[in-house]
Amino acid sequence: MTDFKRRFDADALGKHVGEQNSLIGALFDRWVLPGGKANDEFPLRLAIRNGYLNFYVHGQSVAELSTPRRQPRLKVHWKYAAGVVKGTKAATPPPADAYRTYQGDDLMGDARNIVAGWIMTAATYAMPEKRFVEHLVANNHNVIDLEMALPGDNQLVSCMEKRRGKLVAPRMDIVVAHAKDDGETQIDFWEAKLANNAELRATLPENGGITEPHVCQQLTDYTAWVRLPHRTLQVQSAFQEAGQSLDLLAERAGKHGAARDLWRALGRMKPQINPQPGIVVGNYDPLCPKDTRLPAAKTLEPHLNRLTGGSDDQRRFVVRQICSRACANRLLKTPLPGECL
Repeated sequence: MTDFKRRFDADALGKHVGEQNSLIGALFDRWVLPGGKANDEFPLRLAIRNGYLNFYVHGQSVAELSTPRRQPRLKVHWKYAAGVVKGTKAATPPPADAYRTYQGDDLMGDARNIVAGWIMTAATYAMPEKRFVEHLVANNHNVIDLEMALPGDNQLVSCMEKRRGKLVAPRMDIVVAHAKDDGETQIDFWEAKLANNAELRATLPENGGITEPHVCQQLTDYTAWVRLPHRTLQVQSAFQEAGQSLDLLAERAGKHGAARDLWRALGRMKPQINPQPGIVVGNYDPLCPKDTRLPAAKTLEPHLNRLTGGSDDQRRFVVRQICSRACANRLLKTPLPGECL
């Protein structure tokens, strides 16, 4: 059984952070802390995994940074390395390995331009829902993780028949932390969907429907996973370590912002975990430069009412609708209700 962990050996990066000719240094130069916006349209966000980091642009993973045997190594999809933007064909056949590895001397070169090419190419593959996630990160300094994948657990019995007897590995889009007045830190989880995502909908009971929207089953599985006692303890320890590692990386990269204060608070003690996630729904098209309402938003209300008015507490979810980039609901400042673990 795989443990859930969030740790990274920052010391193994040596002098790469801050080195202008290093690909690693160039990635950290483009890193913008949560709650911050970049000077251009393509800020990088960073998420800690178990022994490695992921850099994201518009919610799309750009590069994976690990330190096997304490030697820095980058993995980048071959299309990004080759500059093959979405919708175009590569000049050469794809390699056997989908990822290109950079280590040793390969990590040095015209780093700024190389990394800029990766980022611009990766951004063309970012789907609208991922770009919506980036809008949320840009407005919330308390985001501490993206695309949080949980390892499968044979003690979790899925509420979905098609998953029965299988290891279920839930995934959550956004993890946020709140520094509470009592000195504790609370971790909340949010699932991000656009209004045109079919997972928010199912035939309504008044129309003869007997099944719930997929997102309800998805989050019910997630809640059950977090409530497993050994998993709760792992998540608490993992995000305490994440707070420490994120602050250390930001210090070495010369990054400043409100996020660092929260990371320090998170790193001082194990946080409380709210197992009941919320759902944040984007009613606008994040690809349009101006806020354009998605047509699907007009018929969404009865389906959302079904999610907020579930028959029991574990199937009743907080739903936030965001109608524009400036909508007040985009600010995830208030802890989600519910009994924390």
